[in-house]
Amino acid sequence: MTDVNDIAQNELHPSEGATNKLAPEGNALNSDLAKLEKKKSDALLNAADPAACYWRQAAGLLLLVILLLGIWRFGNTRAVYSYTISQDTSSGIHGAGDLLERDITTTTTLTDLRFPPETPFLKALSSCDTLECLRDAHQLRHRGRAKYNFPHFLIIGFQKTATTSLYGHLAEHPQVLKPSGKEPEFLSFGCRYRPPADCPLHASQRYINTTLRLQEFIEAEGRLSTFEASTHIVRAGDYLAPAMYEILPWLKLVISLREPISRAASMLIHLKDLNKQGCLMMKNLGECLLTESQIHGAPSGARTTNYSFPMTTWLDAYPAEQIHVIQYEELTEEDRQAPELDRLKTFLGLKTGVPQSPLGVHNSRKYKIRPQGWKMPKQQYLDLIEMVRPDVDALLAVLHKYGKIKSKDTWLDRWKQVWDDNLKSCNEDDVCSILLS
Repeated sequence: MTDVNDIAQNELHPSEGATNKLAPEGNALNSDLAKLEKKKSDALLNAADPAACYWRQAAGLLLLVILLLGIWRFGNTRAVYSYTISQDTSSGIHGAGDLLERDITTTTTLTDLRFPPETPFLKALSSCDTLECLRDAHQLRHRGRAKYNFPHFLIIGFQKTATTSLYGHLAEHPQVLKPSGKEPEFLSFGCRYRPPADCPLHASQRYINTTLRLQEFIEAEGRLSTFEASTHIVRAGDYLAPAMYEILPWLKLVISLREPISRAASMLIHLKDLNKQGCLMMKNLGECLLTESQIHGAPSGARTTNYSFPMTTWLDAYPAEQIHVIQYEELTEEDRQAPELDRLKTFLGLKTGVPQSPLGVHNSRKYKIRPQGWKMPKQQYLDLIEMVRPDVDALLAVLHKYGKIKSKDTWLDRWKQVWDDNLKSCNEDDVCSILLS
């Protein structure tokens, strides 16, 4: 094996012929000698520690690989995927408008793991703080993993028809995201009954993100149903029904109806007991029902009538299949309650049979305020029945027209039973003990 020193000696001290050949190039000699010294030094170092040489070469190769990977990753994270989703919707009924065509282009990156391309609906919703934004997001055809709309449904009334009990029961359902409050009244009071035109931005943001809990809906990938239960909405159907269908056409609506005299009486009792105000502070129940209640003749216009007018406005505006009507007396009857609740959950696309707890009694005063009944002259009660009967007949005609009830007689019989039972309670002096349904 040739010794390293020999190699160095041969290159540093060439033969005489070679020396003579290099002699004319004296200026270059020093440079060549320096290179030879460097080569000797490297050769000695590698010979002394060949492993170190190999490790230095491997480290250099590794740095090169890392550099190349970094360049490749940078190039790919800047790549984008653009896709266009066309939405074709037609109202089909209720004259909501012509065929709507809209192209919505959504851009995402490989690093945007929260909203992959199959979730355009959730991505569009994520930045919403107005009703208009919610509407635009719902025009996307592909919902991806989302099962429910946002919001999914509203309980809109009527007051004193077990809406608080319904709210409490549904809020416990495992597929439901409980709102921060039962009655935000955003679409009514908050928007001055003119959504979205008169909805303040700060109120819209609070309603969408705090009341309806948008971000938690998105975190659940749209698999939880969202709702609220503002009961002032239903009676303003002449204003709100067409406006809400224009901006929130996907909504499912839940409406509960109670025997009208009982409902109006319950409202008067509520005002006196809770707020220490209203007609009952000065007059008896019969007089108040005949002169200062929601069934006495609607002095402020059609909005204050009991049932038929507002129900007509909602069924004219929304498709009938998006409105679920409950008869209070069926819902609160012990052996009918479970089937009625399951019918509601089927309508909402929720699992039936849960929660297993009964509906419960919330915000009710009929069991603690004069549970023995309210004294009322028989003729006064007959006058009340005569007062409400035209509205009841008109209501049943509307519900039957839109397929919400199979038989007008079956529904009416439940309310007639309430009237008959109260008339049977009258004594020989024709004073009755009126019990609320």
